[in-house]
Amino acid sequence: MRWPSADEEKCLLESLRVGNPLAPHDIITKYLSLLVGYLQNKNPNLDEHLLNTAAEEALLNFLLQPTTFDSQRSSFHRFLCMAAQADLKNLLEKERRARRAISLECVAEPGYVRKDECEPEISWQQPQLQAEIAALNPRERAVLELMKDGVRETRPYATKLGLTHLDENQQRMEVKRWKDRIKRRFRRAVVQRT
Repeated sequence: MRWPSADEEKCLLESLRVGNPLAPHDIITKYLSLLVGYLQNKNPNLDEHLLNTAAEEALLNFLLQPTTFDSQRSSFHRFLCMAAQADLKNLLEKERRARRAISLECVAEPGYVRKDECEPEISWQQPQLQAEIAALNPRERAVLELMKDGVRETRPYATKLGLTHLDENQQRMEVKRWKDRIKRRFRRAVVQRT
């Protein structure tokens, strides 16, 4: 695949500017796989999931704040490439900090965790979580069940959510959005009601 021409970019951005509801989908469809490919070329030794996440974040951040792009400073695809590379750098830094912050007391033989010295697990019986679970719609409940079962592959989630008609990258983005939304909801429920 090739990057869209300057005229194609201009049309896509104008479509977004005038509020075409399909514009975000068109932009993601055109640029996501290209951004992932760009990041793979620049960072061949990094995990593909991390590269996908960085590309998705760059696109979503732009779609949330389109005014961050200035056509006087660069082409749109160069802007996205720089944004994706910066998001990747931030993700790597976040991972590095998380690894450094893990207490060695929590590291033990596989299957053994010293619960007294580690962050406690969520109890699904907590009243605030039970109330939140009851408020989930059927699709959210299906996603939660897969999450609780430890499913990490995208395909089962996409099937439950009816997203199998989308390409693999779009499925991954949508599934991540659903999972993140549920996690935020539960995190808020526990923090606000404790």
